[in-house]
Amino acid sequence: MHLVKQVIKAAGKIDVPQGGPFFSLASNIYLNEVDWTFDAIWRKTKEGDYEAVNYHRFADDMVITVSGHSSKHGWAERALQRLREQLEPLGLELNLEKTRMVNVLKDESFAFLGFDFRRVQNRSRTGYFILMTPKKKARMKVKAESAS
Repeated sequence: MHLVKQVIKAAGKIDVPQGGPFFSLASNIYLNEVDWTFDAIWRKTKEGDYEAVNYHRFADDMVITVSGHSSKHGWAERALQRLREQLEPLGLELNLEKTRMVNVLKDESFAFLGFDFRRVQNRSRTGYFILMTPKKKARMKVKAESAS
């Protein structure tokens, strides 16, 4: 804890510079209770092999997925409210420019950690799955590097 305090004081204020080497560790420590809360929600909402609510976080970026089944109507809004309730005591707020709800059942997509996620039909056209692809900027960078 002494080392942690020294790193924070070195910034000159009670803050951790985003993107710095200490940022991910600090985020993991600070958001641990949020992780535990959403792990409990995941366990409570899991039905057999199906997961109704999922939570993924890397440093301060997070995504919550909710089943689109009609029996889960309103669950996405409740998950967002629960997240706000968890962040408030920590003195944190959601970035409203980055926070949004998408419905992949309506062909909407979302980005997370450099990847785009969208629902696509399987080859046999009997169902759907979530396709994860690197963002266009990352693909173009790899193509440019391989052409060199």
